[in-house]
Amino acid sequence: MESAPSALKIEFDGVTTVLGDEPVLHRLRLSVPDGQVTVILGQSGCGKTTLLRHLVGLLPPTGGSVRLDGRDVWSLTSAELVSARGGIAAVVGGSHPFDSWLFSSMNVYENVACVLRRAGATDDEVHATTAPLMREFGLEAFARSFPEEIPAHARRRVLLAQALVSGMPLIVLDDVDTALDSRYTGAIVRAIKSVNEKARATVLITANDLDFAREVAHEVAVLWNGKIVSHGPPDVLLRGVRTGEEFARRFFRTDLAGPLCRDVVEGGLRGGEPARRFFAIDPDLPVWWVVALLLLVIVFVFWSSAGTVFGGP
Repeated sequence: MESAPSALKIEFDGVTTVLGDEPVLHRLRLSVPDGQVTVILGQSGCGKTTLLRHLVGLLPPTGGSVRLDGRDVWSLTSAELVSARGGIAAVVGGSHPFDSWLFSSMNVYENVACVLRRAGATDDEVHATTAPLMREFGLEAFARSFPEEIPAHARRRVLLAQALVSGMPLIVLDDVDTALDSRYTGAIVRAIKSVNEKARATVLITANDLDFAREVAHEVAVLWNGKIVSHGPPDVLLRGVRTGEEFARRFFRTDLAGPLCRDVVEGGLRGGEPARRFFAIDPDLPVWWVVALLLLVIVFVFWSSAGTVFGGP
């Protein structure tokens, strides 16, 4: 079996997305370190799946760029995009039902093994890699069953196993903690860590569960109000945050821009790119307004004090 290529670096630069009447992402910036596990946390409906669909070539952003190893995914030719996807193992939901990513004509074992067979693995190599993971994921009993014959939560585990045995340099897992049997969460965490350590794969995950993120991630990024408002090691970023309510309170305070406004977001787009001169749409602007106001107050107080000391009124 061929060895896997080196891990891939991901960069989202100024990504803006408007879907129908709904602004979803706005000038989002994030650099995902290669060879590490990064978890994007955010409430349901905040745009996590949309961001991953931009990355794997399923949905173009309205503005900004998505780069894999320095190459803009949406500037690639069709042939180049197909080639780039060949290095990605992805489980992405959203408007694409998870079940549609499984081959209905193959049983569970063959669904997991097919990625290895395409890479040229022998039957012995396939079994040595696939069987232990299926056992860990509680899929042994379903090995000869077809996808429609097994429960939905088991189908999710089949998809995760399929992605994790692939040996791809980039593994993308969407809402990995959703609709899973909690008995297998530990096994999934171990499998993600193992593929990251052994294959040096870049792993990008979206999730809602704070404890899951703490266990598996080297880096956590928080998606809130259409942009990344904070990122860093989970033991630092999530210190003292135990519930969804605490998470919301902490990162609502982190973001001072307020809710996204469709008219403003769309008004700032010119030819598919955010208009830099159109400062009214800059989500960071309220922060700078506050800083500027504080500086003016400090200067005024200093000037008034200096005038008093040196004989002013």
